[in-house]
Amino acid sequence: MDGAVNRHVYPRGWFPAVGLSFRSAAGLAKANPITMLMDPEFGNPKPRPGLVSGWRGNIFTNEIILAWDGYFQKNKGLPLPQKRYLTQGDPVVSFISLSSLNHLNLLHSMKHPSLRVFTLATLLAATSLAPRASAAPLVSVGDNLDIFFKGAVTGQYNSNILSAAGGPNKKDDYVVTLSPGLEVNYGKNSTTSVNLSYREDFVRYMQNDSLNDNLANVYLTATREQGDFVLTAKGSYVQAYTNTPSAIIPTLNTILRSDVEDGNFKVLYNISPKFFTDVTFDYTQTEYQGSTGNAYQNVQQYTLPANIYYVYSPNFDFGLSYTYTQTEPQNAKNPVIPTPLSVGRTRYNNYGGVSARIKSWEKITGSVSVGVTNNQIDAAVGAPAGDDTSLGFNAKLQYDFSPKLGFFLNANRGFTTGAQGQNIESTNAGLSAHYAYSEFVSFDAVFMNYTHSEYLGNFGGGRADNTYNPSFNVNWSPTSYLQLSAGYSYYMNSSNATGATYNINLVTVSATLRY
Repeated sequence: MDGAVNRHVYPRGWFPAVGLSFRSAAGLAKANPITMLMDPEFGNPKPRPGLVSGWRGNIFTNEIILAWDGYFQKNKGLPLPQKRYLTQGDPVVSFISLSSLNHLNLLHSMKHPSLRVFTLATLLAATSLAPRASAAPLVSVGDNLDIFFKGAVTGQYNSNILSAAGGPNKKDDYVVTLSPGLEVNYGKNSTTSVNLSYREDFVRYMQNDSLNDNLANVYLTATREQGDFVLTAKGSYVQAYTNTPSAIIPTLNTILRSDVEDGNFKVLYNISPKFFTDVTFDYTQTEYQGSTGNAYQNVQQYTLPANIYYVYSPNFDFGLSYTYTQTEPQNAKNPVIPTPLSVGRTRYNNYGGVSARIKSWEKITGSVSVGVTNNQIDAAVGAPAGDDTSLGFNAKLQYDFSPKLGFFLNANRGFTTGAQGQNIESTNAGLSAHYAYSEFVSFDAVFMNYTHSEYLGNFGGGRADNTYNPSFNVNWSPTSYLQLSAGYSYYMNSSNATGATYNINLVTVSATLRY
């Protein structure tokens, strides 16, 4: 995975989600509401309280699958530790709000009366345990439409704003980001729901004002239940502003701007009480902006994952997984040094493996998939075709040590495309923890966030990177609509490529309002 530092921390780059943490498969009423922040680059869980209101979720074939507060980020093999499971395997979809049982529209569709009782008890418990997890909407129209104001102000000290290895380009600065936005939720009392979110980030550098920028972010999620089907469509438009290791070149003296558009359509189908399947189509396009972006390759990517699972027991599901990915980089518009590397070369990935979902076992929940990935890349003038096969895996596990303390482990291995069209094989592992000190205060720590990246092919130059990104955060939610956070993050990219070794220290404070 091509690691990156998100220079403007939440709400720019972190994506909130909510889950119900069941203590055991039999005790559904013992549910703890938790809030996660997902790092879109590394996928490390960042649980935080007090950010949840009117969250949309689908309970389907043993799992709660969440669309997080209108923010959408393509799931690039990222862990989703907020998934939690039921025990009956009944397809259900609803709009879930921890603030009011008026939002519960799921009980009618459950086939087993006992499951209805358990689910009602669960949501009652979750509601009573999270009195500050929800804020009233700014405007409500009828029974189905809610409009929220969402805003944040973030202050950050960045010791290396350009991700420079050293010299005159290594500059520190103080950055202030003002992020007003709106969120619209429709369909909380129906089988069709829509969430639309818009945010504008006004990024201001105190000493290097030439880097100031305004960044738009739009996210859309729509879900519909139709019999044994659950259909989910998502789309997003994000103006990104960051430098990644694969983008580092000696002449880079600014922050790279890109526009990222993503579309996703997913179908989940309950075949029988013992089998269920899901199929997804995802499209992503990245376009680099400005004269600086001429050295990089715009890219289109199509991904088609398919899974089929057998419900082995109340605790485990086992299945087969296949993912086809086609990546189409374009020629760099004005490469710094014209080489075959600057020519867009289509690559094709095929992954096949076995998968397991752990619904509840010895306080552990999550999923594991292990298989083989084949990566092929087209030839270009001066560059032969490539064909690499390696072990592929994706693990997302959560261990509930106690009602207040949870640990999260994620690991994945696969192929990615760098900003300059590089073919990269990445292995990532992360270990983090969340501690809920009280209803108002929580702590997050990322002990390990490590990525090893190998640049393949003749023009990879034998490059290998090791990236580290530990962090620590403290969060205080004095009210249902306000959260205050402070944290420290260290980012280090160690590379054998000239000019690609650098480190960054980030100190961040933020205030987030949702009303």
